[in-house]
Amino acid sequence: MEPSNDGGVVLSLFLMVAAISYALFSCIALYEQSAAPTAASKGATLRLLRKLSGAANLGNSLIHILLTVYMKANETNLSQYWLEERKLGGIEGPVGLAILNLAAAISALLHNKMTFPLYWNVFVACAGTLIPVVW
Repeated sequence: MEPSNDGGVVLSLFLMVAAISYALFSCIALYEQSAAPTAASKGATLRLLRKLSGAANLGNSLIHILLTVYMKANETNLSQYWLEERKLGGIEGPVGLAILNLAAAISALLHNKMTFPLYWNVFVACAGTLIPVVW
């Protein structure tokens, strides 16, 4: 029996980490630019930052809602994949994440507050990168 070649998996993981790192550092750079802008562009940059954060959180909330619907639609599926997925837990995780992401989106888009969305997105970036079940 020949040993398996995991080169494709390693390359995929490397590209995933590179994409996440690029997105994370781009967001930090955008935040840094908006933290100390000139007086003329301060308002426009902060509005752009709030809109981007709110749109990202709203999209993430929608994805978690769709994931929940997909999981509920396959509740009776007895394939090995779904049996293993059910061992990880039910729909509580995706529903909770959808609610938290929606709250962050509402905070950024409607209340012009960035404290909760900033802390939530930093936590998600770090935890999502480090927790294998998210992968």
